[in-house]
Amino acid sequence: MSEIVESVRLLTLTTQRLLDNLYRRNSSDETFEQNGIINGQDIIEGYLKNNEIGLAVEHLLYMVHESNITLSTTETNTLNDVLLKLGIDNVYVE
Repeated sequence: MSEIVESVRLLTLTTQRLLDNLYRRNSSDETFEQNGIINGQDIIEGYLKNNEIGLAVEHLLYMVHESNITLSTTETNTLNDVLLKLGIDNVYVE
């Protein structure tokens, strides 16, 4: 399970970095009006500290989807692997 947690933490760092870059470029983007986007990394870390890995992953998915950021192919594959291992459906993919 620690491998999954580490993957989630690394994906969260990347996602937060991309969101921070987006915010610096356009802080008035409507993405940042949504709850849990700007402080998403803190929310995810809170879930992980409380052993709520599934909630952490679901929040990560929310952050990626709602902000329309693009993860690399490797990062997307890692995220999909985490979802598969945890048995979580990506509700944002048809």
